[in-house]
Amino acid sequence: MNTTIAFAFTLVIVMYLLIMLSSIKDVKKRGSLKQILKFLVQLFGIVIIINFFYNISIEEFYFHISDILIGIAFGWIMGVLSIAIVNKFKVIILFPFTTKLKKCDKKRICIFFLTCFVEEIIWRCYLLSLYTIVLNNSLVAIILISFLFVASHIKRKIKYLSLIDLLIFSILISSIYLVFDNLMIIYIAHLFRNIIVIFYGRSCCNERVINYENNN
Repeated sequence: MNTTIAFAFTLVIVMYLLIMLSSIKDVKKRGSLKQILKFLVQLFGIVIIINFFYNISIEEFYFHISDILIGIAFGWIMGVLSIAIVNKFKVIILFPFTTKLKKCDKKRICIFFLTCFVEEIIWRCYLLSLYTIVLNNSLVAIILISFLFVASHIKRKIKYLSLIDLLIFSILISSIYLVFDNLMIIYIAHLFRNIIVIFYGRSCCNERVINYENNN
């Protein structure tokens, strides 16, 4: 394993383990089946990451500035599309960055820098590639992985429009990966899309507060 890759591998594993600590505490505290399954999924993720870094070459980490720009472009499109989907296309916002974020929002974005990278390694670089080979059909592999991706994000009180949004997002980003075969592009696209969603979510919260104050 190349020294640079070994360092990156160590950094990702350490940060991911820190996230897993909260799951371990939840398992001990609540002991629910959901928390146990969440912990097992994260453990499975670490196994995949170890395998990914162990078999990768340093050349696969090389990227050009164009990869980042392409990722931002795709992320922007998917972010705008996500906002439109959850609002039944009644709201289309092309530039959602005018809202001032709170500390908790900035913290979530910092976490996304890691989680988006880990998710793309697990879902696209590993599982999508694996199922594409096993099934010998990229379309079926994309659909299967997308439904599994949505299932892994199901939470209590999640709206059906959010599930549809996640499904479309996964299908799009999986297709982008199979076309470009580039981890950096889908990582930046995923990250940028999530950032747009956070900005939109904060603007909605601020608007509700303003409306409440105006009505009282």
